[in-house]
Amino acid sequence: MKNLLIGFFPDPDRTDYPYNVNDDYQLVRSAADDVKIFNPNSSKEDNLIIKSKIIEIAWTDCYIVSKREGLKRRSDNSDSNQVTSEKVFDYWIFDTESSKVYGPLDDEAFEEQKEELGIPADLKLKDINLYMDK
Repeated sequence: MKNLLIGFFPDPDRTDYPYNVNDDYQLVRSAADDVKIFNPNSSKEDNLIIKSKIIEIAWTDCYIVSKREGLKRRSDNSDSNQVTSEKVFDYWIFDTESSKVYGPLDDEAFEEQKEELGIPADLKLKDINLYMDK
């Protein structure tokens, strides 16, 4: 009976993954609300580039762009767990050559910053789940 029940529940490890964005950076999902851009090769203590929860991503040779869904505390007490705030979004741009991070940006500032940096207008953000099975 125990084996039969296991088949009804998804294995949490099957949806947790690192995805190589390029030689130095990964999109890392370690929980449903913990999706971030990370440098696994960094010797720095702070190798987190863009914090959770990234929901869309795109990149060129020089830039990683992402859309992030805001997080909020689950409750007002001392519970430190966070859940998504489905009405709050921001955008981030990471210059992989200079290691400069631009963000958080709203829609308008994101488009202006992309244009200023010369990021192609046809570079479209894609849902991170498209990279899960690759």
